[in-house]
Amino acid sequence: MIADFDGETAATVKLQMPDNLKVLAFIKNQPLLTSDSRNVLPEQLPLKQAVIGSSVANLLVASLASGNWEMASKMMEKDEFHEKVRTALVPELPVIRQAAHELGIYGTYLSGAGPTIATFGTEAQLLALRQKLTDMDLAGSLRIFDIDREGTTVNAE
Repeated sequence: MIADFDGETAATVKLQMPDNLKVLAFIKNQPLLTSDSRNVLPEQLPLKQAVIGSSVANLLVASLASGNWEMASKMMEKDEFHEKVRTALVPELPVIRQAAHELGIYGTYLSGAGPTIATFGTEAQLLALRQKLTDMDLAGSLRIFDIDREGTTVNAE
């Protein structure tokens, strides 16, 4: 689901994810305060960085909309808006991303403000990645989840 909320009105578009995808979540043992994560974000970005970040976001959405998962998974790793500064708070991100790349897996990103790190892949890929990360003894838990392909629903009584 891609969404926009301007404070009053929400607009959404539901996109299809490949049927065989799951997600591996690395959840740090130590919580990260949202305030700490938000406080590291700069008030402004240089124009060049903002343009690159917007281009990446546009290509990510276009890739998802057209079903080009290979491109989408690479674009989600090129965030210009928050991952660079938040990586100092979640140093496992580049470690997990590198381990995934060594297995040919792309699509690792910092989930929200962190500290959870998510990686998309097939179940077989994610089982191999989970074993590799378990062997690295990172301080956190590793869980493979199905993707909710329905999104938020409202049930009236």
